[in-house]
Amino acid sequence: MDVPTYWDGGSQESVCDPSRQAWASYYSLSTAGHDFTFDFTASGTYRIYFYFMDNDRNDPQNDKGIYYLRTMAEVAVNDTARPSVTQIVNNAVAQCRQETNCSEYDMALWLHDWTLDQLEYDHNLNWCSAESDLTRHQGTCESYQRIYSKLLNAAGIANGRITGNGHTWNAVKIDGKWCQMDLTRDDTSDNWYGDLDQRHLYFGLTDELMAIAHSDHTANYQKDDYAYRSTDLSNNYFVRNGKADEWAENYADRIQQHLDAKEESFSIDADNQSFPPSISGIQNGIVAYAMNQIDRKTAGNKDYLSAESKVEMTSSSS
Repeated sequence: MDVPTYWDGGSQESVCDPSRQAWASYYSLSTAGHDFTFDFTASGTYRIYFYFMDNDRNDPQNDKGIYYLRTMAEVAVNDTARPSVTQIVNNAVAQCRQETNCSEYDMALWLHDWTLDQLEYDHNLNWCSAESDLTRHQGTCESYQRIYSKLLNAAGIANGRITGNGHTWNAVKIDGKWCQMDLTRDDTSDNWYGDLDQRHLYFGLTDELMAIAHSDHTANYQKDDYAYRSTDLSNNYFVRNGKADEWAENYADRIQQHLDAKEESFSIDADNQSFPPSISGIQNGIVAYAMNQIDRKTAGNKDYLSAESKVEMTSSSS
């Protein structure tokens, strides 16, 4: 049998990942039969496909699976206590409009946080759909990406799907500028590194900063047909809430000493060297952006400072 699919008027989706061990036992039913149970958690239509086939590999005349019968069970659920995915999405967006100023940034942030509150990451990797996210409250990166996309679509915010190295996340267009959002990475129980709020670390990144966490993303955004080029941090969470300016200010005196010495090029050690490079590298890229927005002067003359973050990723083997 195939894993169940769900449909409520939009696109049909597999509720769970058919490659996972939890579903593998349903591929081969013994002669004694097999009980199958499934909880229908949302209003809508579920379809389950059953296949009866000769799978005897010891039969010399059967070198391939031969289907004897294929049948589909369709279950329609209409239960006010179990709203459809579309109903849940529309209700969330309506609440979002009531609780924000309806700007694209504020709505994208509210829907980001709302999504993280709905589910826990499924470390068994069984559940992978918007249905599992919103009604079973667990899912993989597919769930995070799919439900955030549905929410953004309902809110009228342009978005796209990014994939790489077995992972997927969202590109979001805010005020005409694309940026990167990885809700799976943001949904962490280790919320803080110092005063860095990890639940928003991947909100509003450039392609270059996202590639620090997903190295194969560099190949994505360098393609000629890549549609979501993200080069601006003006809609980054830490830039918008002022935290990036606070971090940049911590370096102000050290920078000024180099400027007063009329050094044209210099480097400063980062304050977050104890953080993992995948975290410190992103934070320092945001800090460098904030530094570049500051006007500086030496002896009454304006200085033109261009700050950049250098990330060194190391690996060891034994």
